[in-house]
Amino acid sequence: MRYKKILLAVDGSEQSKRAAADAAELAAGKDAEILLLTCYNTGVVEDEQPFIDTGQFTKLEAEAKQVLKPYEELLRTRGIVFTSQVENGIPERVIARAAKEEHCDLIVMGSRGLGKVMGLLLGSVTMSVVQKAPCSVLVVR
Repeated sequence: MRYKKILLAVDGSEQSKRAAADAAELAAGKDAEILLLTCYNTGVVEDEQPFIDTGQFTKLEAEAKQVLKPYEELLRTRGIVFTSQVENGIPERVIARAAKEEHCDLIVMGSRGLGKVMGLLLGSVTMSVVQKAPCSVLVVR
């Protein structure tokens, strides 16, 4: 199958790094674009007033942007066209929604994440994404 747009969900874990390598391999030389996505979860549900101050939001967003740096470098060195995105929200919802809105053909993600670090990808998140995704999901161990 030929993929035009691949969503690569990352969190800095070892599985996430392996997922990035696999996504880069799938995209290389095939004119496929990658949407590189990480998210942080403040616990604020959409349409609710935040329980944390804006300074905390800013700090969490800055930390999430740092998570993307090594992945951006990997994709850049392999000559892959990509865009980076940082989102606040429940990871499985954010990933599934981004895949739908961005018309992704495939989601690539690690089988387990970093646990509580910024509320990012967890094993249960991966399972939930598999169930909710609007496209195929490649889970990398």
